Amino acid sequence: MSGQPLRLAVIGDPIAHSLSPLMHTAMLGALGLEGTYEAVRVAADALPAWTGSPACRMLAGFNATMPHKQMLLKLVDALDPQAQAIGAVNTVAIRDGRLYGYNTDGMGFVAALREQGVAPEGRRVAILGAGGAVRSIVAALLAAGVAGITLFSRRPEQGAELAAAFAGVKARPLDWQSLTDDLAGHDVLVNGTSLGMRGMQQDFASTAFLAALPASGVVCDVVYRPGRTTLLAGAEALGLVTVGGAGMLIHQGILALEHFLDRKLDHAAMARVVWDALRPRLED
Repeated sequence: MSGQPLRLAVIGDPIAHSLSPLMHTAMLGALGLEGTYEAVRVAADALPAWTGSPACRMLAGFNATMPHKQMLLKLVDALDPQAQAIGAVNTVAIRDGRLYGYNTDGMGFVAALREQGVAPEGRRVAILGAGGAVRSIVAALLAAGVAGITLFSRRPEQGAELAAAFAGVKARPLDWQSLTDDLAGHDVLVNGTSLGMRGMQQDFASTAFLAALPASGVVCDVVYRPGRTTLLAGAEALGLVTVGGAGMLIHQGILALEHFLDRKLDHAAMARVVWDALRPRLED
């Protein structure tokens, strides 16, 4: 990297809620790097023009959230194989005027598992949902060596489509009455839906289905606000290992910064920095 201040951003619409500026500013400070990280509102129809603009090209890189992750596939100059398999880009590094697209979401999820001492290798995983976040998690879990994945989707056609894209993945309709029976044989459950998210109307009416998991089972939630969701509280009551959504948020951000800087970082040290920076926001 040159001695010039690093300029980074996150784009989306809406974008004011993003915690990425807080995360990356904290990491840059801990690394002793001079730079800025801004949240920039970019409407969906303005994305092609923005990626070709001086405002974009003066950056060292940017993160992307909804609704840009899929459209960026066609706008970057080079695409990482995993981002191509996932079908979405959430991180773009800019080097010599070229845009390099990556997806760090799923790898961030796996890193969060490992941070909590959960090795994904050989696990049989059940996932609620089949949206974009789940697609990235599926790709990363398969790359990490899980034994198999079953998707339970409220939109069966979406689950079937995702399962067809990856070997070793099955799809079933999300039927709360039969979920308990369907969970037999799995030892990890992941909530990849918005159920339980603060501000949303829907939550888990019951978490009784968690009793179908073994005593050594693991329950994960991609929701990070609140930090202790209804699902995680139900799992804790059963003595199950829990992994909250903040870990995925933090580790995908660390991986993104590695792409921006084009070098490896100490994940444990960076995670501590970001946890300290985010804790007040995640607990409010």
